[in-house]
Amino acid sequence: MTIPLLRTADEFAKSLRLPLYDEACAFRQRRHAYNVLQSTAPTPDAGGLPVVLVGGLLSTPWLFEPMRQWFDLAHCGPTVAPVGLGIDCGERTTAHLLQFLEKVARENDRPAMIVAHSRGGQFARAAAVRRPDLVRALITMGSPLNRLIGGLHPILKAEAAAIGMAGTLGAPRLMRYTCLNGQCCRELRKDLTRPFPQSVPFLSIFSYSDTIVDWRSSLDPYARHRHIPTTHLGLLYSFDAVADELGRILYADRAAARTTPVRRSRNTHRVTNPSLRQRIQ
Repeated sequence: MTIPLLRTADEFAKSLRLPLYDEACAFRQRRHAYNVLQSTAPTPDAGGLPVVLVGGLLSTPWLFEPMRQWFDLAHCGPTVAPVGLGIDCGERTTAHLLQFLEKVARENDRPAMIVAHSRGGQFARAAAVRRPDLVRALITMGSPLNRLIGGLHPILKAEAAAIGMAGTLGAPRLMRYTCLNGQCCRELRKDLTRPFPQSVPFLSIFSYSDTIVDWRSSLDPYARHRHIPTTHLGLLYSFDAVADELGRILYADRAAARTTPVRRSRNTHRVTNPSLRQRIQ
């Protein structure tokens, strides 16, 4: 009798589309994600490709830990961008992200792949528009890309409004009401609608079941789109979608390397003696 009652309660809660209930269920997916990591098959060698993980509103490195470990298995170099809890002014956070991308590119001598979740996708898209030379590819997950907060659940809007009120009243390192329509985030708002650089592969992953961010707000016109049937937090554990995109990028890189002509030195001479050529080979 107990199990049918629990199932009825679960179905009732889902019918109400309560975001906190759905996201609590996502922690079961997190446990499953660790099981996947322990039993996963060997992944292709990404050759140390740097990967920057960018969190969103109230995000922490703890949420990204399964994803970080997955990229380790794929022989990447994953790091979590120091964007705090994602509650600061969007323009200021984007500037910090750009500084971090410059550091990663300088240390690795190559641009980084960005994987961004929720509000982090806004920072990442703006950074890629401004400095495409620092970004090898961009994957966003459940990110409101075509509006700042319009795609959020009402409960989340209320939380953002409370944070904005505190920032407007002078609390440090918090977003303010002027971020929505004032001067401080004017360039960020423009970057969310500007054409995306064609040199940077861009995939937006979303879910029809997302109760935190309206899936329609993730449909960036310059991105390829992929639906994953999961929750907002569950998108962080969608390894298959990330693996497919990583494989696509690695294939493109290797194809480009095969077609890149090798430069000959001006001092190189052709070997015309057949016996000498055989000894050299």
